[in-house]
Amino acid sequence: LSVSETQRLLCELKKNQVRASHIIVNQLVVDSALSKEELTELEGLAEVGSLMLNQDLLSKTVHACRLTTARKGIQEKYLGQLRSFDETKGIEICEVPLLAEEVTGNDALRRFSNYMVRDPPSEAESVSKSDSSG
Repeated sequence: LSVSETQRLLCELKKNQVRASHIIVNQLVVDSALSKEELTELEGLAEVGSLMLNQDLLSKTVHACRLTTARKGIQEKYLGQLRSFDETKGIEICEVPLLAEEVTGNDALRRFSNYMVRDPPSEAESVSKSDSSG
């Protein structure tokens, strides 16, 4: 959903007395993306020819970096807006990064689930809870 749609949804949920505890924001470009300054530095190196790389590969790399840096800036703007809404006060915002692979299978789902909780229980704790409940 867009930020404004999320805000409207939260208002409707509150109006209908439905409690929302979390908002999941996924496919975020994270800190490993280049900053604007780092991108400018890379572009300068590419223009001067300081990097001894295949020029086609270098051009594609710079283009990919431009896209991710731009996407990161846009996402930070909207995350800031989302956090500033009165409707999101007291609601946990779970930030899930853009992943390089599809999340399929038990192991991948387990790793992915770590983004949804702050302090996930250890596997031993999970097993002991399921043993005692069954």
